[in-house]
Amino acid sequence: MKPGLWEINNKLKSKDGQVEKAMSLVQSYMDGMPPEQRKALEAKVAQQGFTMPAMTANGGILAKMCVTKEMVARNFVPVQSAGNCTVTQKPISSSVMKVSFRCTAPESSGDGEMRFHGDSAYSMTMRMTSNAAGAMQAADMESTGNWIGADCGSVKPATPHRVE
Repeated sequence: MKPGLWEINNKLKSKDGQVEKAMSLVQSYMDGMPPEQRKALEAKVAQQGFTMPAMTANGGILAKMCVTKEMVARNFVPVQSAGNCTVTQKPISSSVMKVSFRCTAPESSGDGEMRFHGDSAYSMTMRMTSNAAGAMQAADMESTGNWIGADCGSVKPATPHRVE
């Protein structure tokens, strides 16, 4: 991955549609949030190295992320990093990597495959489970990332995660 500003688009799909319903409720809640509360939430998201996510017309989640040269040197991959997480990466070829994550707060995990399309784009598929409202929920995620440019502007670098 090139260092700089990346646009990340994630789309989650669950068998029972509960994840999609929850995402719709979150978007409705965010749309009606008072400005000061929204600003506090944006600041918390920024601490993780992302812009405030926006819902796309097809139900995806779009955000921007800053990747530093140091992150590139560590083979950083843009997966879950909040919640006491450990990420495992295993190169399969020069353009394919197996990726998994395990988090304890909140409890969540995922296993998938990331395909690099040069150094300025990737696609990833991942099977995830997370503790939502006291019950484990499973979802499939399709993700794409595209490099926008070398200047991250006001987007702060992503929070590093532990890599094994």
